[in-house]
Amino acid sequence: MSPAILSKTFQLVVCVVALIAVFCCSARAGNAPSTLKRSGKAPTRLSWQDIELLRLYDSRSALSRDYLLQQISRCTEALRSNSNDSRAYHARGLAYWRLEDTKKASQDLEKVVALTPAQSPEFLYGILAECYSDEGNFDAAIRTLTRGMKSGRMLGELCLRRAQAYCQIKKYREALSDADRVVALNPGRVFPLALRAKINLNAGNYEKSVSDYSQCLKKEPGNERLYAERAQAYARLGKKSLADADRKMRDSLIWDISK
Repeated sequence: MSPAILSKTFQLVVCVVALIAVFCCSARAGNAPSTLKRSGKAPTRLSWQDIELLRLYDSRSALSRDYLLQQISRCTEALRSNSNDSRAYHARGLAYWRLEDTKKASQDLEKVVALTPAQSPEFLYGILAECYSDEGNFDAAIRTLTRGMKSGRMLGELCLRRAQAYCQIKKYREALSDADRVVALNPGRVFPLALRAKINLNAGNYEKSVSDYSQCLKKEPGNERLYAERAQAYARLGKKSLADADRKMRDSLIWDISK
């Protein structure tokens, strides 16, 4: 999945937590503004890596290819001076991620985790796992998400992503366990419920799939994809009339959108 189609919720969480994390990391490094340190000195500017990290994490912002290549060059130069500069690896990894070079992105982000395991933010694990998933390495994605979940923060988002990865390798029992957890953590969100419905559909739990899709449609009655997928569950249960009704509803919604 490219950065452009990350969930809106994940984008907002990333942006807010990135700001907090950058200030916290700067504080640990002794670079925090004096108002945070209560020293009475003039505020110290954030490093250029910190500033670029905020821009790179905000996947809603449009960053040109030239800008991203410039950041990669700048970080590479910094790493020549200090091969253990975790923030340079962090910024370069994110620039590669924004360029959809997942191989180089994962190498740099793994370096960040290795250098600063206690300080690596949870959303970094989400992006690293996304890189592995895009490469088709779902086992590595699952291991990465499991590491990120240990802190207990951003648990819902990371658990949701792990459920998707388990589903990709047809480990439906594990996928459903994670999906159940995410639904319990986010009872008002449609996407986790729709994901569980899809997993149940793939696992052959058609009655449960229909139940979850029906709950989703109460909240999003205009979502044609949900009707299409519930139609598949009805069809596999042998309920042809209900499947046909859902397909008809899906077609009418698509027709309305295309007008």
